[in-house]
Amino acid sequence: MDPKRFTESKTGELQRFRNLHSGRDDWLFVPNQLPADWIFPERFWPLLLDAREALGQLNGVGQTLADPNLLLRPLQAREAITASAIEGTYVTPQQLLLYELDPKEPATGEGRVADSKEVLN
Repeated sequence: MDPKRFTESKTGELQRFRNLHSGRDDWLFVPNQLPADWIFPERFWPLLLDAREALGQLNGVGQTLADPNLLLRPLQAREAITASAIEGTYVTPQQLLLYELDPKEPATGEGRVADSKEVLN
């Protein structure tokens, strides 16, 4: 995480930590606690209801599939791509899919094949 991307008006604090995966120092953002008297804004209720309905539809479709991984695998891949990008490893969904179809060991620890392998793991 690049601490320079945060302004003084940030709603939390940046803390330094040791990334055990990479062995390097890094930053994490810890948001401030919500005020004790905070109330969910009424204007968000329709959005929350729409999201709940969409999750219900997804749940219904998932129960009719012989293999629910047809729905889960793309979501897992999207999460892996996003999480890896935060750590500085970048691949596109297409690159990841091509690697899944034909995985090849990278000749070195660098390059797109190595990145795809990292994201897939």
